[in-house]
Amino acid sequence: MDILVLGNGFDLAHGLPTKYIDFLKWIEVIKEIFDTRNLNIINWHDINDKIKQMINANTGNIRDNLFSQQRQLENLMEDNFWVDYFLFRKDVLEKNHKENWIDFESEISNVIKGFEEDITNFDDLASNELTNPILNLKFIEETFESGEYKYKTFREIRDIILADLEKMVRLLEIYLCEYVEKIEINEMSLDIEVLKSKFSENPSEEGIILSKVICFNYTHIFEKIYFPSNDISNYVNHIHGEAIADSTVESNNMVLGIDEYLKRQDRNKRIEFIGFKKYFQRIYKGTGSEHQEWIDRIRKDDIEYLSKYQSAKRQYEKSFSKHDSDSARKHLEEIEKSRIKHHVYFFGHSLDVTDKDIIKDLILHETVHTTIFYYAEYENDKRDLYQKIANLVKIIGQKKLISKTGGSNKTIEFLVQKDMIPIKK
Repeated sequence: MDILVLGNGFDLAHGLPTKYIDFLKWIEVIKEIFDTRNLNIINWHDINDKIKQMINANTGNIRDNLFSQQRQLENLMEDNFWVDYFLFRKDVLEKNHKENWIDFESEISNVIKGFEEDITNFDDLASNELTNPILNLKFIEETFESGEYKYKTFREIRDIILADLEKMVRLLEIYLCEYVEKIEINEMSLDIEVLKSKFSENPSEEGIILSKVICFNYTHIFEKIYFPSNDISNYVNHIHGEAIADSTVESNNMVLGIDEYLKRQDRNKRIEFIGFKKYFQRIYKGTGSEHQEWIDRIRKDDIEYLSKYQSAKRQYEKSFSKHDSDSARKHLEEIEKSRIKHHVYFFGHSLDVTDKDIIKDLILHETVHTTIFYYAEYENDKRDLYQKIANLVKIIGQKKLISKTGGSNKTIEFLVQKDMIPIKK
């Protein structure tokens, strides 16, 4: 089996504004448009040019224009704790070059950890008021010292910010469906195009279908650009959900949360903020199951092989005559050749430790060869390679990484992404 793993770098490589900073700039502009209703005086916040063009087009004198969505969008944006928090933090994060979704999730994690620390000072989550502001977070201190939050219980505040997170995720879904996915893409990855033939289950047939794809992105850019005439939904696992235009806050299945941060002895006890955690959201929203079946299949293939190999080896070792020995040795060699090999390709994925369990399950099998593509802005630019290697150390450890990237047991290789190529019309 061949598995292609896609991260946000895949969408970025296709020129799409899918950093979370891009999303926040869109929110800022939309809020200003609703406040002023005049595009000539708003601050465009250095928004992506293609998104700006769409906003201009969507405010024209047409039936389904931006203003017809005003009530829906304002219900999602106004008095939303997370929208206000990230707009407050945007300039600082942008200045510190924290523009990736990992940084976004880290910010959410910091807030939730602050709640967790405060809760340890109380015995009853349901009845105690929030008498102390969350530590070391100026914006939250100011927010919780005033207005609706001041006399609410921990449980009430937790429920509010969890509901606000779901509203913000729906906002992101609207941004991706109605803006990002409508951007015309004129280039494609040569690496992915070449891989299509390697992934083919039936190379001689037209309409090649990839073996399996684990997509961490919410968008459907991969399907639209590389398989415009084929339905490959059965081969693609959107492990963190997917953006659907006519979704709602309740039906949205996009996972946007945080990694587990509690110590092992507390993980099954302290579940007050379980709704914010990725593993819970994947289960709750029903995403991310297919990839586990594919990994189980890799394991099963090798268990079956090892069983046959051990049986053939015992038979060879028990051979007495030369004829029996030659026959048993030949059979053993045939078994060895029959061992199924698998290949995993990572494209545009940061290999961050937040996806540790999934990455380890994919790359640590003896029968899996892993190719990791890294981005280079210019010749000999290895910044992305550096970060990916550092992340892998956190995931599989220094010793394991050394053995898998060199010597006779080498199963991991790094390749620089090839330049994008024009899409043939």
